[in-house]
Amino acid sequence: MSRRGENIWHRKDGRWEGRYIKNRLNGRAVYGYVYARTYKEVKEKQALKMKELGDTKVHPNKLSMDELFNLFLNNRKHSVKMSTYAKYQRDINNHLRPYWTGILLKDINSIMIENFTDYLATRGNVTSHKGLSPKTVKDLVVLLKSIILYANRRELCSINLPYISSPKQQKPNIQTLSKEEQSVFEEYLYRNMDLTKMGILLTLYTGMRIGELCALQWKNIDIKNQTLNIEKTIQRIADSSSDHSTRIIFDTPKSDSSVRNIPIMTELFGVLEQSFYNPFQSPDCFFLTGDTNYIEPRNLYRKYQAYLT
Repeated sequence: MSRRGENIWHRKDGRWEGRYIKNRLNGRAVYGYVYARTYKEVKEKQALKMKELGDTKVHPNKLSMDELFNLFLNNRKHSVKMSTYAKYQRDINNHLRPYWTGILLKDINSIMIENFTDYLATRGNVTSHKGLSPKTVKDLVVLLKSIILYANRRELCSINLPYISSPKQQKPNIQTLSKEEQSVFEEYLYRNMDLTKMGILLTLYTGMRIGELCALQWKNIDIKNQTLNIEKTIQRIADSSSDHSTRIIFDTPKSDSSVRNIPIMTELFGVLEQSFYNPFQSPDCFFLTGDTNYIEPRNLYRKYQAYLT
């Protein structure tokens, strides 16, 4: 519940969140947010932001690209998954803001977007100053177009987006195990079996993603029907609202169709039930650890790589 008339909330994670009006578009308020560990601190941050903004309104002819990026991020904050928002934020801050700073939205044209595409392909890497991969270039151009389309819908501009050709993408070289290699790998996993090796076997035979395996709890395993209920995933995302650069989140799987029940082959289920199932174990325990602690996907991947060597 918010403090009366203050737009300040005490969040479930213990922090305080304050909301303020950044702009008004077509009569609708566009909000910004501040966070702090105490009510007093968040109220001070909120007041400072409101003082900085004053009665600022959006003037299309004066709107900078940097301001448009802020409006877009604020619009997407509560309409997309946290991982998607974190990617938007990272891509905008690392690649779009540095290039488009100081440029007004009204001055954008097709040649500028083509030049931006060339820049990304030849020297867009912020660390090495070399070109980015064709896929990354395509993703960034698509993001820029989405932001401009958002501005068009908000009647901040009327830019006709051109067709921009992206660098040709090479078909990725996906490494797979041959039948012989998989057979050797399975024999290794079955020897001195533990929960991690059992989890990797489950991914081999069910197609689970690594984040889904790390989020799997015993309540998601239907012993009676020999199925896995995949309903969430775990991943580490960028976090600009805290002192830490990243944080772990639990979220729904990649798409709606990814929430699914998967049958477990009989032989594998027999090993799982006989060696690891405990009817008295808490259903909230994570499968890979047997307790309420989870394994991060990157740590599990390191174990997987070690098993392959």
